[in-house]
Amino acid sequence: MKDVDPKLPTDLPVPAAVYLLQRRDGLRFKIGWALDPLVRVQRLPEFNVDALDLVGSHAVWLPTALRAQQFERALHRGLAFYSISPGHTLDGHTEWFLPAAHLTAIRLIRQMP
Repeated sequence: MKDVDPKLPTDLPVPAAVYLLQRRDGLRFKIGWALDPLVRVQRLPEFNVDALDLVGSHAVWLPTALRAQQFERALHRGLAFYSISPGHTLDGHTEWFLPAAHLTAIRLIRQMP
């Protein structure tokens, strides 16, 4: 899990998204944040092998990148019991969770104002 990026200008009102990225096979999902979620997704190894279900994924936009990073970290901590390795150590490998936590994660992001 990554800490808040110290190089990011956190006081600027630049919106950022927290997303739940579903795999097509349903074996796991990713919790992440990004200023541009589509660009972020394209950097993942799972994208290159067409393993992601973008239609079945979810996102919530927050007013600042700092807020998105904080919310993502809270989701990771709250669902840590369900954390799972994707079988690689490439980009994003620490942010995958078992499908048993997916409904809870959806409920949590839907509660964000």
